Amino acid sequence: MSALVGSCGGHEAPDLQQDPEPTVAQPRPVSPELARVSEFVLSRGACYGECPINLMLVRPDGAVFYWGKMHTAPLGFHRGWLPRAQLGAFAEMVLAEDGYTTLGSYYHSGWTDQATVITSVVVDGQRTIVEDYGREAPEAAQAFVQALSLVLLAVRWDPDPLDVPGNSRDSPSCTKLRRRVADTCLRFAAGEETSGMCKLFADPAEQTLSGAVPPELCAELVRSLELAPAPAGAGPLEHGPVCSAYLASVASGCRDRLLGAPIADETPTCHQMFKALKLLQPDARLPEDDERRQLRVSADEYLCDARAKR
Repeated sequence: MSALVGSCGGHEAPDLQQDPEPTVAQPRPVSPELARVSEFVLSRGACYGECPINLMLVRPDGAVFYWGKMHTAPLGFHRGWLPRAQLGAFAEMVLAEDGYTTLGSYYHSGWTDQATVITSVVVDGQRTIVEDYGREAPEAAQAFVQALSLVLLAVRWDPDPLDVPGNSRDSPSCTKLRRRVADTCLRFAAGEETSGMCKLFADPAEQTLSGAVPPELCAELVRSLELAPAPAGAGPLEHGPVCSAYLASVASGCRDRLLGAPIADETPTCHQMFKALKLLQPDARLPEDDERRQLRVSADEYLCDARAKR
């Protein structure tokens, strides 16, 4: 019987069956590989030609922050979103055995006018950062760049680009970015950490001085800097007095520019510091005996003297 007969008056008793509980959508499970990752970063620099120049930060929740500078699409400052399932597959590739996280910090082809590509991943609170000049890095680094470049094609961009208000230079997030980048660049100059973090963030930090960077991107770059430090450097390298003074000059010039201190026209830029330290504080060092050390110091002193007089 579809209903029970009541004991009084023969009336049918109401159907006491409760409505089923509404179905609650459950979030899709995060892949175990993606759960270990806090960030992916790709920065592509200029070359002699039309190499794409851009910066992209991808969070594991799928948020993408992007700055397209030249020879790339889109141009400008943008925010978008990626499916987490796609990021999970990417994280699995990055964490594969003998994959990206096993690479060294610096690879250089020896050729001139090539593009510099810097990539970074934070896994389990530890940062791996790889600088590759001229596509010299192993296949794991090349696969990272290719895969993240393809990921860019799947981003769903917000309708409007990130806003750059007129007072962005003095916004709290952009001011904090310059301070943090100045600190990491000085640590790089002292040999305390590898070059990648300074090189990744010095350009956008310098651009904030002209009010050209959205505070929202500044805040994301600060978040990235605070996630995990750069890998430890090889320590200070012995130099003669001329080179020691020159390195102190270019490092303090980069710092003073970032902090907005009074500067002269000849105050070194952060880019000049990179060029000097590529030779004088390299990430990749060869073993030296006393004779080789004396020859290097002598040659460096000549180089530093010539550069200091320019």
